[in-house]
Amino acid sequence: MNYFAGIDVGTGSLKTTVMDENGEVVSENSVEYTFKSTSDGGAEQNPQEWIDALRLSLAKARDEKGIDLHQIGYICPTGMQRSLVLLDENCAVLRDAIIWSDARCAPYVQSLNAEHGELIYDIAKTLMITASTLPRFMWLREQEPDILRKTKKFVFPSNYIGYYLTGRILMDRNNASASSIYNMEKHEWSMELAELSGSDPSIFPELADGKELLGYVSEKAAAETGLRKGTPVLTGVADTAAELYSIGFKDSENCMIRLGSAGSLVRVVSWDEFTARKRNECTEYNLYPDTYFDGNYMLTCASAVKWTRDLFFSELEKNSEAFSIMDREATDVRAGSDGVMFHPFLLGENSPYYNSEIRAMFHGLTMSHERKNILRAVYEGTAYCFKNILKKNGAFEKCKSIFITGGGTKSSLWLSILVDVLGKQGVVPKHCDAAYGAALLAGEAGGAWDTPYLLEKNMKENRIVSPTLKNTELYDSMFPRFRSIAENAIKETAGNAIRETKSFNI
Repeated sequence: MNYFAGIDVGTGSLKTTVMDENGEVVSENSVEYTFKSTSDGGAEQNPQEWIDALRLSLAKARDEKGIDLHQIGYICPTGMQRSLVLLDENCAVLRDAIIWSDARCAPYVQSLNAEHGELIYDIAKTLMITASTLPRFMWLREQEPDILRKTKKFVFPSNYIGYYLTGRILMDRNNASASSIYNMEKHEWSMELAELSGSDPSIFPELADGKELLGYVSEKAAAETGLRKGTPVLTGVADTAAELYSIGFKDSENCMIRLGSAGSLVRVVSWDEFTARKRNECTEYNLYPDTYFDGNYMLTCASAVKWTRDLFFSELEKNSEAFSIMDREATDVRAGSDGVMFHPFLLGENSPYYNSEIRAMFHGLTMSHERKNILRAVYEGTAYCFKNILKKNGAFEKCKSIFITGGGTKSSLWLSILVDVLGKQGVVPKHCDAAYGAALLAGEAGGAWDTPYLLEKNMKENRIVSPTLKNTELYDSMFPRFRSIAENAIKETAGNAIRETKSFNI
């Protein structure tokens, strides 16, 4: 029996999905880790934790599911976007990775938008945010010049896993397209934008498409992971692209909500569509030919639920079963959480406010409330954020169906709240996460299956989640309060946020 593996380096855990040659998922597991957050907006993670989690995850597949790791025919990595890993001349990690939620470069985003916004957008065709690589290089140049001088290459998490397995550095165009240093039309790095960052062009890695072969598992990696030496490894893609691939999105008829550590609302567009739309979205290179995708991202989604677990349900073990226990406790809380409202701005917020200074807020708490009210309010708060994005972006309102993906889909309570708040039917594929999408790519590369057939089969087992009218009506009446509180908080942070400028409309 041959197997095919997808490896997803997430913000809070690494997940491995293994499929057999018939296209059936035979093993799924995840290994949690943490990231360091600082009061000045910093967010960092030690890449060694990813490697340790990878070894443990593969061992779990072997020991718990009986997977012979030597029978894995192809591997494809995926992972969180825009998380910067800096390597020295020996490809050793120079400092902890600056992950996507780090907001310390906010002043540079603002100044770049004011001085070079039109140029950056014309070339990169994507909204520049605090997660973008271009302003992060500027922050490093000022705050850690010695580190930047020692940097010989930079990569993102999935690329780093690929390097660990094969010893070769290669970056996929999907990851590169989110950096704000990529020429979207020419499909290559923009040296003009690289010059703005003040970084040496030699640190930019060679580019490839995600389906291309990166290399083969090295002797060292084989010894440390239990994989077979010589196992082919694909270049891979970032997590959102892998999830879109896992549900076969090729056009803009439908949109996808991702309940991951960060939340995202995404639709696939053609070149003509995305060059014609307003300059208020993050656009990336897609896996399907001649397609791209627009994304609106909220910084805290499933990570807010994990924060709730760790703070209010701290007696529970830090595993996926804890979330099921939490949901059972909160099932009898009425819609509206008995007056508690939560704004999940634990890391600031991206869409639609793009404000790194706004902070999370609970409103309406009384002595009668319990932690189960807190949990439901957190679910409702994330759902309100998605509704806010939908209301401010008419293109998403036109989508026929909303497909819901990511780890949050395991919570029936969260799903029901989400569709109630949106007032729209949700479609949940049987398999719908980044690790599954990466495993699909691995099997396709190995010639094991016809991907469209598997996607069609997967879609036949969709779960349909429909809204409850009375709950939707209640949430509609509460939503103006949610937005008003958020916008008042925005006013209080005026002068410190990433704001609209005359030269560039955000």
